[in-house]
Amino acid sequence: MRLTDYATHKNGEDWAPAIQRAFEDSPVVHVPAGRYPCSQVKLASGTTLQGTGAGTVFIPRSTRLFNISGTTGEEHRIGADIVDFSDKIHVEDNIGFVPGDDILIRGQRNSMLREGAPGVHYAIDWVLGRTRRTSCFFGEMDVVEALENKVLTTRNKRLFPDYFKDNSREPAPPSGGYVSREATTVSRLTMATNIVLRNFAIEGTATCYMPVRMSYCKDCLVENIAFTTDVESHEKDGTPELSLVYGIYAKNTTVRKFTARLSPGLLAVLDAKGKTYENFSNYNLFKMISSTASGFEQCEANGGTHAFNITRSGSLTSGGGIPSVHCFIRNCIASNCVWSGMTVQQGCYNTEVSGNTVTSSGQGIITGGRNTRIESNRVSTEKPLSTDYYYTHISRGGTFGIGMIEGYACGSIVRGNTVEGFYSGIAVADGYEEKNCFEEGDLRVENNTVSGCVRGFTLYKNPHCASLGRKDLKIRIVNNRFTAAATKPEASPLTCGIYLPEEAAGVDIGSNTFRNFHRGVSIGGTVDFITISSNHFVDCGTGVTIEALLRKDAVHVNETNNTFTRTAKPRQGFEQAQVSEY
Repeated sequence: MRLTDYATHKNGEDWAPAIQRAFEDSPVVHVPAGRYPCSQVKLASGTTLQGTGAGTVFIPRSTRLFNISGTTGEEHRIGADIVDFSDKIHVEDNIGFVPGDDILIRGQRNSMLREGAPGVHYAIDWVLGRTRRTSCFFGEMDVVEALENKVLTTRNKRLFPDYFKDNSREPAPPSGGYVSREATTVSRLTMATNIVLRNFAIEGTATCYMPVRMSYCKDCLVENIAFTTDVESHEKDGTPELSLVYGIYAKNTTVRKFTARLSPGLLAVLDAKGKTYENFSNYNLFKMISSTASGFEQCEANGGTHAFNITRSGSLTSGGGIPSVHCFIRNCIASNCVWSGMTVQQGCYNTEVSGNTVTSSGQGIITGGRNTRIESNRVSTEKPLSTDYYYTHISRGGTFGIGMIEGYACGSIVRGNTVEGFYSGIAVADGYEEKNCFEEGDLRVENNTVSGCVRGFTLYKNPHCASLGRKDLKIRIVNNRFTAAATKPEASPLTCGIYLPEEAAGVDIGSNTFRNFHRGVSIGGTVDFITISSNHFVDCGTGVTIEALLRKDAVHVNETNNTFTRTAKPRQGFEQAQVSEY
């Protein structure tokens, strides 16, 4: 069906009623070239809205343009604890589920609390973050395979542990801003499925801050969309906001080849705003929240606060959210972002960020999520090395090319990336808050090329770490190539291929190449269990430096089989009495 055949169903200039009427006659509506003012359209399962390309232009007349949404049903308590990582759920009654039903399993355990006793109130390897009074409970979406004798069998085994029939094993949450749940529950989902938006343009307006909103949707596709705007959009209360694609509780849903072009004037407006927490998240252009196997491919944004964002929900009004799992940002391009081009927040698990390009932004790729794979990306910036605002403060490592942050990006891999021009090429950094400290790590940084940076790799520990002692972070930094920024020595800060501060422990530095740094590896004080082996130091001031040790604690450093070419002083500080090999 051609939309223009239904022009008589418009409401004045508004094409939304005509679109709804066309879908009554056909699941596929073709939109010819032209300009179409349009209020919000809700799309039903199995429908496709398809334009001719850039010549088909929608002009939003409301806060949202396209709404793809399903619903969630009543929560039913489970009748017995779920065996960890199993596909069986005991329910209290035969609740009418049938094979093929989509379901939401939502636990009683907050994935972002570490209060109480380990092994009882939380599992160390499964804490997904600790920040800002977030009520993000373990949860996942699945499909019913069978229901027999009050035992529900699901298509997949549970991804997360500790789904219990009551909350008797939960710690009391910290005061203020948290919600609690009495038990794990199962809900039927009525998903919006197999909806396609394709081949058209959207012209931004001041009133439309969310052109595409998706919730409780599955197997949907948004592709070949071009968005342009030269005006700042606002929520109804006047707050500046723009999320071009906002997906929450999406499953197996892909946004592909969606381009965002903000005008030079609008980019200047964003850049002029105070670079503070209040403005941190209001232009997250592409966003997936509490979603599964969903994300972005071959999309592009030329600005924003963060262009691409995978995150979790924590809504108090809906009783808390769930994590995002198995989501992705692949082969996308981001530039001119105030903060990061691509962000994975705490409360996310098994996220892929690969094949992307980020330029001219305060940070390149940032993750606070567990088991993030950051691979084969190209990240560069022209921001001055003196850049020093919220989340890029020099005291915590300045601008980051790739950062694993806020204490819970454990199990992440940074591999095969090219990074250029940042203060810190690759960073592991605690957050600002007391509880956002790395106590574990299991982090791998390998086969990356880092150049033009003050620090090739930096570890930042916030002041609260002093009470934690020297935690074994199990960081492996191997087979990387680090080259210093080419700045005048009298004007530049001290350059370090790898910078490790006080209290660092459990870092393995092997088979890397360091070029043109004042210090190849700089160890900032009382550290422990640092291995530095089989590295090549070229044209460095010193190869490995241990700062003056002001405490009597033993410092174990194993420095072996390194080679030094045109490096004035291979080792410095090893003569101190506290230093010994292990």
